Amino acid sequence: MAWASSPGAGGVKQGKVRNGKGAKKSKNKFKNGAARDIDAELRSKRALLTKRIDFVPAKRKENGDVVAMRLGAGANGSPSGGAAKPGQCREEDFQEIDAPLYPQTRLKKLLEWQKVTKIGPGLLNLGNTCFCNSILQCLAYTPPLANFCLNNTHSKRVPGGRPLKLKFDALAAMERHVVQVFSEKKSTLKPSAFTGALSKIGSKLRIGRQEDAHEFLRLVMEGMHLADLGAVRFDSSPYSRHAQTGVMHGIFGGHLRSQVRCENCQFNSNTYDAFLDISLEIKKTASIDGAFQNFTKKEVLDGPNKYKCSNCGVKSRATKQFTVHRAPLILSIHLKRFESSWGGKASKINKHVKFEPVLSIKNYMSETEQGSGQCTQYGLYAVLVHTGASTRSGHYFAFVKNSNGVWYEMNDDFVRQVSNKMVETQNAYMLFYKQQPGTSHNSPALAPRPGASPLLRAQVRGSSPDFGAFSLSASAMQE
Repeated sequence: MAWASSPGAGGVKQGKVRNGKGAKKSKNKFKNGAARDIDAELRSKRALLTKRIDFVPAKRKENGDVVAMRLGAGANGSPSGGAAKPGQCREEDFQEIDAPLYPQTRLKKLLEWQKVTKIGPGLLNLGNTCFCNSILQCLAYTPPLANFCLNNTHSKRVPGGRPLKLKFDALAAMERHVVQVFSEKKSTLKPSAFTGALSKIGSKLRIGRQEDAHEFLRLVMEGMHLADLGAVRFDSSPYSRHAQTGVMHGIFGGHLRSQVRCENCQFNSNTYDAFLDISLEIKKTASIDGAFQNFTKKEVLDGPNKYKCSNCGVKSRATKQFTVHRAPLILSIHLKRFESSWGGKASKINKHVKFEPVLSIKNYMSETEQGSGQCTQYGLYAVLVHTGASTRSGHYFAFVKNSNGVWYEMNDDFVRQVSNKMVETQNAYMLFYKQQPGTSHNSPALAPRPGASPLLRAQVRGSSPDFGAFSLSASAMQE
């Protein structure tokens, strides 16, 4: 006895089939019938696949009115997904955060010095620690960070003053350092809170060895960022978009937009990346403006570098461009002075790159953001200089603008007042700019206050009297 199946209208129908001729005839009959049914079923499915389907717009009630909604529409009724039609330009939206960890409005109130103080002390060199000293001086004279630290905001957020579960609470160390800088009556300080924790700040950092100041800055920034997130009990990824609304990203952080535009369908593919500083190539330029122009210059993707568009699916010619999409409160610029050759040897670009006391980045912003009201004017307040042949040798020192508007050279434990002209002639390795809404080269905001000293007036006018070496230390430290 054998079991056979034949499809029926209601499902599978089973029955007994006798062996022999009858069974063979029934078997052939089943095969022919099943084949006819399968063909009919396939024909009906093909007809369904080629049939045009017209969607009826959904409707919803809003304030008593019936509003039509389209599939894939955003909040404003415009398409938020799907492929763009040929000739249509569609951009991915930048992700805004409704509930930031630290509101930008609070940080903007810290942009200006809360009180005018005299210049702080120099920092002792504890054995090739000039890279650390120069960075600490630039950070201590960063107004929003200094005001944040002087208000003890970080320590007040840590419950009971207990240390966070970190190898090194860089923000707490910075807070103590800044408070000491602006309250210390001595001419020098030991930055032992940082030099004694170099291996905790960066696993490859070692006391007694010359390190790259830019690399050290990035490691300290990351440490302060993690400490800030720990203070507010943020338990998601420290590199998430939401994490970028904390204090450190709020002060130093901005966003770059990388846009690739397909020339076949005019589709824009946008990617947004956070930054705490911007590194600029200087080999083929003589000024910071020229370096920014090269940085934001459109790159043509053609030939073997053709771009395969995610919208039209065609591998076609395209253009790629970087722009500043969100301008930071504090703009840190790193000049790429060191480059490696194929033989592994590093060389340094020693030429002077012109930088201005006031910088506008309006022309380097994304076109959609140029009229958005973002502040694009910046005033210089710190310059970091490297002398020597490589990052592993030489010497670092800094120039900072104090709260009284006067420039000072901070060269380890040696401190002296200098002119604007002396600062502007330096071969800068890093530049630090602060947002200055409504300022220009001739802005009243840059003019000295009533009753300012003749020394300060001379600085602002750009003249260069011989100020001499107004030293706050017993001797100049040399490495």
